[in-house]
Amino acid sequence: AISEMRPTRSQMLDRAKAMVPMLRDKALQVERDRVISRETHRAFQEAGFYKLFQPARFGGYEFPIRMLVEVAGELGRGCGSSAWIFTNLATQ
Repeated sequence: AISEMRPTRSQMLDRAKAMVPMLRDKALQVERDRVISRETHRAFQEAGFYKLFQPARFGGYEFPIRMLVEVAGELGRGCGSSAWIFTNLATQ
């Protein structure tokens, strides 16, 4: 399998910005359920957010920690709780 090239900072931020409307729509339900939806989790996976800090030799992007702050800031415009979950999962 051909590995995906590392996205740029701008591409990662664009992916996060594109999720804001979906996250906003789900924010109240996230608060009620105290968990992000499977759809949101899949969207984070497909965007590569969980690979931000993963070493390149394991298929990750090896971004610096500031990417966490920038991506979470964008996601938080839609749902602060979902952004918080992202930060926890992305640093595991």
